Amino acid sequence: MAGHSKKNKASKQAEEEFRADGYQTITEFVDRFTLGLSEYMHKNWSHPNPHILNHPEDLASSALTYAEAVHTTIQTFGAGHTNIKE
Repeated sequence: MAGHSKKNKASKQAEEEFRADGYQTITEFVDRFTLGLSEYMHKNWSHPNPHILNHPEDLASSALTYAEAVHTTIQTFGAGHTNIKE
């Protein structure tokens, strides 16, 4: 049983090291990315009338710009020790 305990401790330590380098689960990434994208879109597409319709190509173009900015930021600065807005 002691060997199993060491393995769990090593796994936890490895996970902590990966997390320190910015690794995250798909769910964590999607949740954070979606929240940031929503804030970005509302900030850049805010209208006095929140029910105004927008062309999907325009919205997709803005979403792509946001995704490229996120990707460039991670490439440039890395993902470790970042305070990704939650």
